[in-house]
Amino acid sequence: MVRQEGEPETKLFVNICYSSKIIQGTCTKSAKGESWHIPYSISKPRPCKDQKGNDAELFDWVCSDETYRKAETHQRFKTLLTNCALDGVEKQYQAVKHVTPTIEKDVVFLKRAF
Repeated sequence: MVRQEGEPETKLFVNICYSSKIIQGTCTKSAKGESWHIPYSISKPRPCKDQKGNDAELFDWVCSDETYRKAETHQRFKTLLTNCALDGVEKQYQAVKHVTPTIEKDVVFLKRAF
């Protein structure tokens, strides 16, 4: 959701997609745990409608197909990937719209190639 004083809320949707054109994420292990570097591409927002027919905006967030497959089978990695996608969308939205969105997580992974 994006809330601006004096204006109605705008819903944001994020398609988490995969592509073989994005390089695989890398993991560095240490005594403290794992640190991931996840390359991704993100689209500019485009208009769409929510289920009620209200105006909304949609982003495509794209990672490698291998990274996506790992998220399908490992819940903790799926959470990491979701947070990475939402952080990326927040930064992209700020850059394009100059407004900070309020992130409300309601995530569904769809098997969608980009």
